Amino acid sequence: MRSQECFLYPDPERSEQNLYHSASEILIKDRKRFKIDLSRECFDDVYRDLWIDWDWNRGSIVWMHAIDEQLFASVFAHCFDPIAMENPSVYLGKNVVTLARSRVSESQKVCLALPNGIEQLFLFASKNDIGALYDLALDKCRFTEKFQMCYGT
Repeated sequence: MRSQECFLYPDPERSEQNLYHSASEILIKDRKRFKIDLSRECFDDVYRDLWIDWDWNRGSIVWMHAIDEQLFASVFAHCFDPIAMENPSVYLGKNVVTLARSRVSESQKVCLALPNGIEQLFLFASKNDIGALYDLALDKCRFTEKFQMCYGT
C-alpha cells in the first residue's frame, strides 16, 4: 500500500479476456503490462483473485518501495526459507527482472516481485543494500524442516 509504483505482467500464454475482469478498476493498460492504480483501495476483497493466485495464471506483480527496515522485518516474519538466487528470470521472466534491476540501481530502493502463484517473493536491491536485507531475512524468516535438512540452520 506504500509502494511507489506497481505493475502486473500478465502471463503471455494466458488470455487476458476474463482473467483480470474483477480487478479492471485498478488496472491501467501500459503496453504489454498493467500499471496498478495505487490511488485506489487496491486490497479490497473484490481484488482478492488478483493478489492471491491459487491457480498460477495471474502473471508477475512487481512493486517498488523505499527501504524500510521495520516494514521488511514485518514482511519477513510471514515468510519461510530465504535463499539467494542467481537467475530469477526462470520464475519471473526477463522483462520483470530487467525492470527490477533498473529500478534498484539507486541505493535505498527495493523492488519486490511476486510471480505466478503465492509461494515465492523475490526481492531486488542494490549491491550496497542487498546484504543487510538478506541478513534481516535470515533473522526474521521462519525455516521449514526440509529447508533446514538441505541448508542447515
